[in-house]
Amino acid sequence: MMQPETKQKIIAGNYPLVGEGPQCPKCRSTKTYYSCLAQNNLCTKCGTEFDGSNRMQPVGTLKKIRTLEVIHYTPEKNFQLRDILIRNGYRGDGLPCKPLGGLWTCPRATKDSWKKWCKGEDFLDSLPGYTPILLTIRVDTILTINTEKDLQKLPTVTLSPSFPMLWIDFESIVKRNIQSIHLTDKGQWATRYSHPLSLYGWDCESVLILNKESVLNWRKL
Repeated sequence: MMQPETKQKIIAGNYPLVGEGPQCPKCRSTKTYYSCLAQNNLCTKCGTEFDGSNRMQPVGTLKKIRTLEVIHYTPEKNFQLRDILIRNGYRGDGLPCKPLGGLWTCPRATKDSWKKWCKGEDFLDSLPGYTPILLTIRVDTILTINTEKDLQKLPTVTLSPSFPMLWIDFESIVKRNIQSIHLTDKGQWATRYSHPLSLYGWDCESVLILNKESVLNWRKL
């Protein structure tokens, strides 16, 4: 689901990057953080926006951005959003279509969720003990794969001369300031057996988060 994001929504709830920041000039709280979107400091207590000189800014100056709600299933009891390191390399499953690192999610509104896929494949016993985490991410830094043509445009790399297979160059993708990759349901079927690049192994509509800065807020469901 994509909807405009407001300042109030961004600072509400469990914002993962909030800590001891510069003191708010209005309420004196230090529960503040620097917003790359607003290019200013934001107070999570009273909602005041202020600059580096502690000058308060008009409420609502934060840019409106489009967002997408996604769900991540985690076995961690105390989930925390951590820094994400993306590397090209061999995974244990031998799939060249997945990077080392990343936060795997699926759109909240999808009809083809990872949970549904797990139930259909009897995988992980249908997720007992897994906690769903709802994340709101920004849309303007998402790379969307909806067709085979979208996939074949991605940069590639060969990881070993003895195994000259093309792999997706995820490290190069991150350097382009792409923070998430959205494989749509249509794209998942179009790229399952494509060549030379294939996304066989993504299994369902997915959003792979490559950079935690794309996450505006999150909470447990």
